[in-house]
Amino acid sequence: MVTQQRQLDNGLRIVVIHDPQATRAAALLRVDAGSLHEPAEWPGLAHLLEHVLFAGSQNFRCDERLMAWLPARGGRLNATTREADTAFFFECAASLLPDALLRMSDMLAVPLLEQQAIAQEVATIDAECRLLADRAETLCDAALTAAFETHPWQRFRVGDRDHFGEDAAVLQQALRQFHRDHYRAENCTLWLQGPQPPDELWQLAQDAARLFSANDMPPDDRPLSVPGDALQGERLLSVPGDGLHGDRLLSAPGNVLNSHWLHSVPGDALHGDRLLSAPDESQCSEPRFSAAGVAGISPLPGLRLSRQRRLTLRLPAGECLRFAFLVDGRFAEEMTLLRQLLLDEAEGGLMAALREEGLADGVRLLLPYQSPQQQLVCFEFIGGERQDGVKLAARLHHWLGQLALLSETQRAHYAGLALRQFSRQAPLEQLRDRALAFPLPGHSIGSTLAFPPPGHSIGSTLAFPSPGHSTGSSLAFPPPGHSTGSTLAFALRECETDRWLALLGQFSPQGMISLIVTDRAVDARQTQQGFLLALAIESEKPAELAELAELAELAELAELAESAESAESADNAAPGRLRFFPQAQRSTPIVLPDNAVALPHHGLHPPNDTEAAVLLLSPILPLPAPWGDILLTALRPLAGSLAHQGGELLFSNQQGLWLLQLSAPAALMQTALAAINARLNNLPAAALGAGQREAQRRRGRDRGDIAVRALLAEFPALLQESAGSLSDDVFPGGVWQAALYGGSEALHADLARLLTAFPAAVNPPLQVPDAPAAAVNLSSQVPDASAAAVNLSSQVPDASAAAVNLSSQVPDAPAAKRKLISPGSAGISGAVSADSAVLLKLPGEPEPSTSATDEIDAARVQATMPFYRGVHRSVTTDSREHALLLFCPLVEQSTECLAAWQLLAACYAQPFFQQLRVEQNIGYAVSCRFYQAAGRCGVLFILQSPRVLVDELAGRIEAFLQGMTPQLAALTPQSLAARSASLLGELAEQPAGAMAQSLKHWLQQRYGQDDLSAAHFSRITPPQLLAWHRQLIAERAGWWWVNNATQDRFVAGES
Repeated sequence: MVTQQRQLDNGLRIVVIHDPQATRAAALLRVDAGSLHEPAEWPGLAHLLEHVLFAGSQNFRCDERLMAWLPARGGRLNATTREADTAFFFECAASLLPDALLRMSDMLAVPLLEQQAIAQEVATIDAECRLLADRAETLCDAALTAAFETHPWQRFRVGDRDHFGEDAAVLQQALRQFHRDHYRAENCTLWLQGPQPPDELWQLAQDAARLFSANDMPPDDRPLSVPGDALQGERLLSVPGDGLHGDRLLSAPGNVLNSHWLHSVPGDALHGDRLLSAPDESQCSEPRFSAAGVAGISPLPGLRLSRQRRLTLRLPAGECLRFAFLVDGRFAEEMTLLRQLLLDEAEGGLMAALREEGLADGVRLLLPYQSPQQQLVCFEFIGGERQDGVKLAARLHHWLGQLALLSETQRAHYAGLALRQFSRQAPLEQLRDRALAFPLPGHSIGSTLAFPPPGHSIGSTLAFPSPGHSTGSSLAFPPPGHSTGSTLAFALRECETDRWLALLGQFSPQGMISLIVTDRAVDARQTQQGFLLALAIESEKPAELAELAELAELAELAELAESAESAESADNAAPGRLRFFPQAQRSTPIVLPDNAVALPHHGLHPPNDTEAAVLLLSPILPLPAPWGDILLTALRPLAGSLAHQGGELLFSNQQGLWLLQLSAPAALMQTALAAINARLNNLPAAALGAGQREAQRRRGRDRGDIAVRALLAEFPALLQESAGSLSDDVFPGGVWQAALYGGSEALHADLARLLTAFPAAVNPPLQVPDAPAAAVNLSSQVPDASAAAVNLSSQVPDASAAAVNLSSQVPDAPAAKRKLISPGSAGISGAVSADSAVLLKLPGEPEPSTSATDEIDAARVQATMPFYRGVHRSVTTDSREHALLLFCPLVEQSTECLAAWQLLAACYAQPFFQQLRVEQNIGYAVSCRFYQAAGRCGVLFILQSPRVLVDELAGRIEAFLQGMTPQLAALTPQSLAARSASLLGELAEQPAGAMAQSLKHWLQQRYGQDDLSAAHFSRITPPQLLAWHRQLIAERAGWWWVNNATQDRFVAGES
């Protein structure tokens, strides 16, 4: 991966990243102007401009604008408005990069800014503002502003109809002026990343930059210099209703949807991305570019702490603690290193010590405020069995003190871990980290480095592995005492150690802000950033500061005593003592059982890479809540320790299905699997409690989240209701499936033997009873599905001995349609022996309560849509808005139906968004896409409205589907072929790296997509697709309607 950067004659800065192994490309353009640059009389103006820019530009309008054109071809895009800058970004197939980049540049340089589009986006932002008033993350960020003296950051910045006013012409002029003042070449930086050669990327960037001008001409009067092929997209206007396939929704913890994740659910455009930019010039001898020095951008006023820095906020999602510190200067690379150290899950890390004491269950590093001069660094500690703010703060300060003692080798080791995590991200996420968030250690780019003058470039080869490839012990994990130097591309500067210490020196107890989030009553009321909060503000208590200092000093003395008594090895380290890697690792002989399981063995690309092996393990039946969180909690320390040795262990929920992925060098892989067996056969009581608490917190977060996101979070569990699940009071034994991807035959044989010690049956041969009455019948899983096809061979990939074929029980079912695509609903129960069962309770606690599903069912308010056929469910949320999901599953379990449903979703998506979001303007969240969850596939419609009731939302979806009949009747073979090609391109993409490849293959098998080919799509003609559309409408009995219902709604400003 090669990175180069340059500044053009018009002042626009360019960074190109050549990644020869990539199959997709990405672009990001950052404008150095954000909400703090907008006029005081126009709060939310920067945010509104970000929205309106997507509505069309001089050369690309309607279906040809980026917002419609790119998702129709399998791309994704987004934008975010922050305090000091605004960013626009997208990802697409590499071949689409030229056309997509021209569209993005055109919309940013020469936008239309029409009054009709402005009015539509004012309504959208007005709805978004109401959504944010219920969002815990937004309210916590707003509460932190109360710890500072008066500053523009404290004012209202989201925008709403009241502040924008009713005079469309005046608002239009304000937007044009803000665009003219700030969206100029010298204020912009463009990042491009893809497999194209650097020279080709340079040319694409220069073509895009020609639209931007550095002179004083109004944007509407600028001479356009559009390359000859810039308008070639106009020839695609004959493709009606270009749709969206594979719309991605963000679900990782702490990751928030922003204002233009196309057709997706809303999020916090101003507060969702707590990101970083550049180190300050004064902190390093290397010359640096500062946005404050650009013409037209005034330096932002500095934040100043007030004396009252102890805050208590009432929210229903408590408990959590935030400790925040105001940092002067920019420490982007150092912050990346700090985050890596903080999130370390290995024994000896901060989180392991806090969990051992019951002080916290989780942690996040947040940055609620960034400017070119300052940033607010926030450590958020979540949950805990006995949370104690003073003790927690003391442990944090002791840990920060230990970080100052890290050697160059240790810092390089954790930098290597950060590089590995970075390399596994998709191109768009990599660009976001480079340009906005946590840059690679030693490789800050963009405004963090001085750009060479026009005509000159700086190139550097980043010595980190390709995505998905382990760095191995020779790179990220050198022997103790050996520096990695440039091998890790850490590029240690002369001032690097000084900068690290300068950052740590600003985390002092005297300057710490404490925010306690609780669900208990708080009488005080404060308005911060336009939100009414139940917020108490106090000065720090001297007694607590003294206690904090005393506890930190005691921890330091204990650390010194332990260091004097024990050797520097993992074996002699005392429990709870902080340890930092690399550490000497003792190899433990593994005793292999005599027996072995039937373990499928798949190849990887490239096929000769026998070192990159991945073992996959997943339960066939849904894990009962909260067992997924319990197992995740139990495996965290193993995952952390394995990462330090060059391996990787992930246990994650993939579309409603839990999956364990283990990857490491052969010898380490055996040791790791043996450790997993030991841990899961003897689950720690602490993991049981922590897992239950995490499941409860997630349910609370979901209830308080944006309504459609709450429905989406609950929907996989709803789909699994009819599937049945394992008992929730014992370890989820039953039947698990396993498969190995890559690796040698010897490794395969050893792992197959070790899997016999796993605490559940792995790939067992399944027996089908002879009695027809006892046969497994899954037809009831799909309401009114008269011919549910069943084939359980996909449960155990390629394991013919373990396969069960029940197609003979489905009369007249064609052979091609007898494949089960929803394995999560398989009616198989595995026996769990009494002596291997683990009760779901801590010692001394009462018997466990009812399952999480039962609790949700008890709280549900039944839907009131009797005139709509299908399955009706309602989920309780705090949101005041009306949200509705409609899921139309496959009408038959066949590859033909699977291909047709993906094409229908692609045809529906853009017209659905256009009609309901743009023309009818029902609300902020409007989406249609192909959807997979809990082993089920179908078309998913998403709506949320502040004013349209659920019944009417359902009626509008019905009306849309009826209205699509004439549109599909007019579909041309050429248009259908274009959509098929886009879908096939996504299916055929081979992700780089063993982990990503194995995950994609596993998901394709679970949903029957491994059999999809070009032949399946090519056989579908426009008349046949129309027939499938009519069948989708006719099978209403199988539809799932899920709406929200509010109960005991919490209002932030009320007690």
